[in-house]
Amino acid sequence: MIKSTPKRVGLAAAAIAICVAAWWWLRPPDGFLTGLVPLEGNRAVFTMRHNPNNGDARAWLGLLDASGEVAWSKELPALTYSVYAHHGLTVSDDQITIKVSDSNTFAQVLAFDLETGAERWQSPRIDFAESDASFMMPSVPGERPHTDGVQLIHGDADGSRNLLVARSAADGARLWEHAVDSGVRDLLFASDAVAYRADAAWTFLSRGSGEVVQQIHAYAAGCGAADQFVTWDDDQLITVDWSGPAFTVASKPLPSEGIPLYCGLRDGAAVFTVARRYSEIAERRFELTAVDQGTASVAWRLDLGPWEPSSIARSRDNDTPDAHPLRGSLTDFVPVLLGTHDNDGVKLAMLDLNKHRVDWESTPHAELLHFDVFRGPGAQYFLGDSGRIAAFDGKTGKLTAAIRLGHESTRAFHALGNQLWLFSMGWHRMDALPWARLDGATLEVLAAGNDAFRPRAITDEFSGWLGIAAQ
Repeated sequence: MIKSTPKRVGLAAAAIAICVAAWWWLRPPDGFLTGLVPLEGNRAVFTMRHNPNNGDARAWLGLLDASGEVAWSKELPALTYSVYAHHGLTVSDDQITIKVSDSNTFAQVLAFDLETGAERWQSPRIDFAESDASFMMPSVPGERPHTDGVQLIHGDADGSRNLLVARSAADGARLWEHAVDSGVRDLLFASDAVAYRADAAWTFLSRGSGEVVQQIHAYAAGCGAADQFVTWDDDQLITVDWSGPAFTVASKPLPSEGIPLYCGLRDGAAVFTVARRYSEIAERRFELTAVDQGTASVAWRLDLGPWEPSSIARSRDNDTPDAHPLRGSLTDFVPVLLGTHDNDGVKLAMLDLNKHRVDWESTPHAELLHFDVFRGPGAQYFLGDSGRIAAFDGKTGKLTAAIRLGHESTRAFHALGNQLWLFSMGWHRMDALPWARLDGATLEVLAAGNDAFRPRAITDEFSGWLGIAAQ
């Protein structure tokens, strides 16, 4: 029999303390997902954040492998804002580029090797001056921090203005910079140009040098395609040919009987979503107006009546202008949620831009107001809120599958290939993050990071839920 002695008891207590400390130090960190970028091969890049009740917040960047395990993770020197803007995180074939900021003192861009997580380079810090108000790195619709060898970030050394900075994706070297005295509202990219909207003007910069090539007066958001950019100002249609170095600008009268809200490009025409002018007696009406860019004449109109396009078909955390179904290069069929100012409910409709008509629409539902519509593979689309997702056929509007997402609200959806990714902001350890990968047609669960977040199939509840009326 071994007798206990104070020395043995002390050694045992010390060993236990060491084991507990080692476990505490080596255990996976806990927090919540703030971003998820699916990749080919069933992998995904994620960002994660930990906000303690006391102490500083922490953030991580990591890679999920094909089996759903964390292949690697890196703690970041400051927080990311990918929870609010997908453009804070960009992934190329072999590199991850991310923008971080602690809001009060500095901002920085970091690049990591996709396969190993090894740091490739970091930009110089942008240090903010002391201020009574914290400075958050601006998030601008359309910003792509890493694309075709160029990065654009924001924030001057004193935090008083924006500074567009182009960096080499290979090593982070500064290529050029351009100061903007006011807030940037939109950013659009072409092969040789960068365009941004600030105050009442659009400014066009050379992609290679950052020099100002053209500037036009226009309050409105514009739309850009491969070789053309279109915007409007009052009653003028403004077209910019940005396919070459000249950046030719043409201005013609806009034949619209209303107020353009936004526009897209299709078959040589600018398709405007227009709010018709109305009086207190006449009800407010909306329409799509296609204007031929060559003649500035109306090519066709689609009357939407009192129904205004109130929601956009997109990946939920992707707020780039091109993600709007009625902006950028338009597809043949565009799904939209339509609502009225009289709160008559919201309905899902499919716009056929070939035949200039509404192909089908659902019965108005008040709860549809809380849903998003986003694209899937081919003719597949998804309709989702924080707790449910339904897959539907874009040609017929028929619901093909539906799921309930368990006890946690879903933060974002991503359609990639024939699959749908989604994740929650629930608090979990890094080795049990709440994400799921689904078959895009059947919504069958293919993989999940946490069984508590595993979606459940819905069978009868959604069968006649939309009440599609064929046109």
